[in-house]
Amino acid sequence: MCHTQHTKRTHLTQENRMVIEALREKGTTIRAIAVIIEVHYSTVSRELSRNRGSSGLYTAKFAQKACRLRRLRAKYDKRKIENDPVLAHTIEELLQGKHSRGDWSPAVIAHTLGLFCHQTIYTWVRQSRPDLRRLLPRCGKYRRSYGSSKRPSRGWTTKIRSITTRPQAVTDRTTVGHYEGDTVVLNRSNAILTVVDRKSKFLIAELINGGVGIAYAVHEALVTRLSVFPPTLRKSLTPDRGGEFAYWDMTETEIPGFTIYFAHPHSPWERGTNEHTNGLLRRYFPKGEKHDTITQAQVTEVVWMINHRPRKSLNWKTPCMVFGGCCSSN
Repeated sequence: MCHTQHTKRTHLTQENRMVIEALREKGTTIRAIAVIIEVHYSTVSRELSRNRGSSGLYTAKFAQKACRLRRLRAKYDKRKIENDPVLAHTIEELLQGKHSRGDWSPAVIAHTLGLFCHQTIYTWVRQSRPDLRRLLPRCGKYRRSYGSSKRPSRGWTTKIRSITTRPQAVTDRTTVGHYEGDTVVLNRSNAILTVVDRKSKFLIAELINGGVGIAYAVHEALVTRLSVFPPTLRKSLTPDRGGEFAYWDMTETEIPGFTIYFAHPHSPWERGTNEHTNGLLRRYFPKGEKHDTITQAQVTEVVWMINHRPRKSLNWKTPCMVFGGCCSSN
């Protein structure tokens, strides 16, 4: 019996749905998609059958919206407060009290009424009465327990390859083909993927229009741009731990011989070449300006300028000259 499926028992994310949409357009089978996003194949099959649009086509945007509506309506007839107008009115009065900013907390109300847990009231307010959030303690904001982590750990980072395992040859910058990677955010849906060779400072940049599916868009851009180089010019990549590189394992699979190492969290100096190059790029795409109409042609023009600018660190050679075989000028 072949055990190739993964069962994490978690809901599909919008990122997963973006991957499903993209792979289905390529004709990828349901079982192959399930292996890539690490769920059981029946989950993908059910997702495709229940979240199609009126045209019969599956899109991640429509599927996410349908999923949210379905979860909001789930077990509505079993909800205690929604199906008891008198109880709902009583809770609202106790929350309001005699002050405009509210009085009793859900915990006090739940203890006094003795009918349910205080979390039931919080859930009712969140799902059915968001207008009452102003009456909740701290307006319903979650409080972090003392000593707990500020951010929940990301599941995809548990299997990554740390920068500490990177070969010494990469650290010494003795050969080309070892890159550092990052994204330069332009607005909510657009970013520029930057990949910089550690030795030659040669820059590769791609305009990403992924929105919520930016991770898969970054994966496709890496595969498209780096696959055109021979193996000697695409050996490794060291990005930060941003979520846009969550599909690093897929990237390694589709680029034979390519290895990805991740820098430590909050350690930009481990990718100093990339950070400096992003600063050069920001000269032409500064923060605080609207970049809604930027095209790949504009990005390519700026990249050409940067790659053909003499660098003191390269003994006044250009990144293009040191990298070798990179463009029409060589």
